[in-house]
Amino acid sequence: MKSINTLFSILKINSLKQNLTCYLPKNNKNTNILEIFYNEGLIKKYIYDKKKKKYLVFLKYKYNLAFINNIINISKPSNYIYFSYKKIIKLLKHKNYDYLLINTSENGYKLIENYNLNNFGGEVIAAIKLNSSIYKIKRKHVNVKPVLYKHLVVQSK
Repeated sequence: MKSINTLFSILKINSLKQNLTCYLPKNNKNTNILEIFYNEGLIKKYIYDKKKKKYLVFLKYKYNLAFINNIINISKPSNYIYFSYKKIIKLLKHKNYDYLLINTSENGYKLIENYNLNNFGGEVIAAIKLNSSIYKIKRKHVNVKPVLYKHLVVQSK
């Protein structure tokens, strides 16, 4: 559990600093979580650096904003927190999180989204909040003003 908290703190700090990459220790838990993050599109990619014996993680950015805004550790080594299916739904709706990372006894680590809830509970490890301003900026780029170059005028339609 300590290694998972380290993973989340390193990802959070580097995304706030807007670093493009960060190094994470290699172990089975980190491998599983990084694979889940990669499959869900929360990070660009990760590779194993043989010289440093660590994972090199490429963080995902859009419009110079970090994709992951905040990662909140819910379960801690001193206090494991288990939720039922109903409590997970309440947590997602009332706290306005985008993802929950859950450790289940049957399936291992799962990343739960707001709209993709399977009927299971488990140990809630962390809550992940994405940067909501990325979506606002995306909508603002509909009407782009003409760009003037030396001899060329490009107009958007």
